[in-house]
Amino acid sequence: MQEQSIAGRDPLRAPAIRMRAEFNGRHEQLKLTRVQRELIAYLELHPGSHNLVDLSVAVKGASVAARALARRNLIELKPEPLAIDAAWAQPRHALNPAQQAAVDAICAVLAERRFQTFLLHGVTGSGKPRSI
Repeated sequence: MQEQSIAGRDPLRAPAIRMRAEFNGRHEQLKLTRVQRELIAYLELHPGSHNLVDLSVAVKGASVAARALARRNLIELKPEPLAIDAAWAQPRHALNPAQQAAVDAICAVLAERRFQTFLLHGVTGSGKPRSI
């Protein structure tokens, strides 16, 4: 269940399309592979945050190298920020008294954690849930 939450996932195992790499300024003289050296050089020359897929175009094998460098704290890997398109969101409409009474009754039963059936009346396609 914890693997399903974003907080519980290992950021180094996320898909490359969802990760951003950034050079954190540390440059220790450690033994690095050719790809790791190329990636660090690229990140030093191009400051800022870069998507791992985009880095793979510039430096072949960048995704694997970035994960290895992140484990050694030479670069930072962060999740890609979620793009939120609020254009589709609409404010919730106010419920009429009958609708509010139905919602209150259902919420009360759910809060008690007991089973009860409800019959909702409404025209076809009006947004009644199939099950709660």
